[in-house]
Amino acid sequence: IEGGALMKEYRTGIHCIAYRDDGSLCRRHATILDVQRGGMVCAAHTPDHNEEHAALQHGKE
Repeated sequence: IEGGALMKEYRTGIHCIAYRDDGSLCRRHATILDVQRGGMVCAAHTPDHNEEHAALQHGKE
C-alpha cells in the first residue's frame, strides 16, 4: 500500500491490532474479531482458531 493510501485506511474505521514480522502494527482495515488477541484483525492476520468465523464474515461455507 502506498503511504497515502495507508494513512487514509488507518484514519477511517477499525484497524488491525496484529503485529507484522518486523514488529510494527499492521493497521490494515480489520473486519474479524480475534478473541485471543482481544481485538479486530484483518484477513491476513486471521488465526487458524478463527477460520470458521472468518468464513462466515466473508460469505463462505
